[in-house]
Amino acid sequence: MHPSKFSYIAGGVARNIFEALTKMNASPTLITAIGDDEPGKILKSVMPNKLLNKMKIIKGQNTGQCIIVLNSKGDCSCLLADFGITEQIRPEMIMQNKEEILRARMIVLDANLNIICIEEILKTAMENNIPGKESD
Repeated sequence: MHPSKFSYIAGGVARNIFEALTKMNASPTLITAIGDDEPGKILKSVMPNKLLNKMKIIKGQNTGQCIIVLNSKGDCSCLLADFGITEQIRPEMIMQNKEEILRARMIVLDANLNIICIEEILKTAMENNIPGKESD
């Protein structure tokens, strides 16, 4: 057995970018899916209320998460991940938010999404010149 310390931090690259933009007084939108598990409940509790209608809660699924094992120097020695929920994010879910996407001046997407979703997002961005719009 290895004596250890554990901490749970709400994260994810996309969620972290969302939080940083919010702290800079931007109005980002995060389109995502979470499970109906404890990590999903924790994540919901730290997200702004206006975001919750863009979060699809998928019953019976685990919220995406990873365990990072740090060595004594604080460097990552191992990373275990469960991002299976990203397979539940389909182009139809993304396109339910098309009006929001069309208002965007920039799109940030997670490369863990399936290729069909990534292609649909990029196609929409290219057809609508995102990024490239003048500031409002």
